[in-house]
Amino acid sequence: MKKILLATRPLVPPWDEASKNFAYFLAKSMESHHVSILTTPTWLPDLPANVTQIPCYTKNELDFSEKLRLLSALRGLRNKFDITHYLFTPTRKNTSLINFFSRPTHGKTIQTIATLREDLYGAKQWRQLLFADRIIVYSDYSKQILERVGFDNVTRIYPGIDLSLYQPEVKDADALAFFHLTPEDFVVMYPGEYVRLGATDMLTEWLITYYQSHPDSNMKFVFACRVKHEDDRLKKVEITERFAAADILDRIRFTDTYADMPKLYNLADIMVFPVGDMRGKFDVPLVIIEAYACGKRGDAGHHEHHHARDGVRGRHLDVLRRGGRRDLPRRRQVRPGLARGVADDRRRGDHHGDRRRHAEGHVREPDVRRDPRAHRRGRHRRPAVRELRNACRREPGGVDVRR
Repeated sequence: MKKILLATRPLVPPWDEASKNFAYFLAKSMESHHVSILTTPTWLPDLPANVTQIPCYTKNELDFSEKLRLLSALRGLRNKFDITHYLFTPTRKNTSLINFFSRPTHGKTIQTIATLREDLYGAKQWRQLLFADRIIVYSDYSKQILERVGFDNVTRIYPGIDLSLYQPEVKDADALAFFHLTPEDFVVMYPGEYVRLGATDMLTEWLITYYQSHPDSNMKFVFACRVKHEDDRLKKVEITERFAAADILDRIRFTDTYADMPKLYNLADIMVFPVGDMRGKFDVPLVIIEAYACGKRGDAGHHEHHHARDGVRGRHLDVLRRGGRRDLPRRRQVRPGLARGVADDRRRGDHHGDRRRHAEGHVREPDVRRDPRAHRRGRHRRPAVRELRNACRREPGGVDVRR
């Protein structure tokens, strides 16, 4: 039994962030090894016996003082583990500090890289930032890029999710009451970000236009976005004022921090994930996989659209991508085949299939299939869904960019 340290941000509640959930899920999945995770003094009661908490943090927010605590803890643990697995985005600063201050003196190292940040780094920088004995990436696109610049220690493993948590359920009565929703409401949910993804203004404009032309609609729109910094807070204030001025604020809901993500996903009738800027986001956005596992259909991406089969519920899913293949590399494409694997596991009664595949490095290649009949089904969508899909195909100025 090897001793493994997961070097991460604080793994403590609320469990409302996909990257944190993934690290916590991974720790609980490695049943044949002794795993240590970095937490606060908050006790986590559902950990298996082979997982140990190291309370090196004092709070959930990873500010400057907590980063110093992390470096100090890693330095003290340098010679105690067979494998040190780094699960945070490498930067010039944190990589330099680790290399000069807390690089392990015993055992092997792994870095899991959610995205390569091609907008910031190139081959020279990647050679400086990616120092581990084994590099894990989430997409073939990233793997091929690193191999082309000389890396020979890269493995692609698609991220897994906990199928015991993310599965289709009826709308929870308490959650409906918490957000002032009713079972009769048609709920459209955006589990994105206020600023970084660049889609909030487009959604705001569309919602105002839609509700003004459909005053009797029973659709409620949920911004399932956390306020992560001051820019997010200001954007939320801005759109709240715009909704109030348009007299539609009673049709909009804001979740802020809501810890039970499966309940939140299962409130939705459809998920939307329009994107203007994916820089810094995961190659495979976990929020989309989690929603698929909960049986949710949805529109993801921006502009150019093709059809792919949703493997969880057998429905057809419109996948929208910004600007076309030349402007958007393959790693940004949504891969519904990941949801197909989720569905296959559930039909076999194998709720831990993805967990084992990620821990062992065996994940099937996604199967993305076009279906020429999908566009015919689109005519029968509810008006709100159809109009939102059309809005996602237009530039903010109203120019239709459909191919």
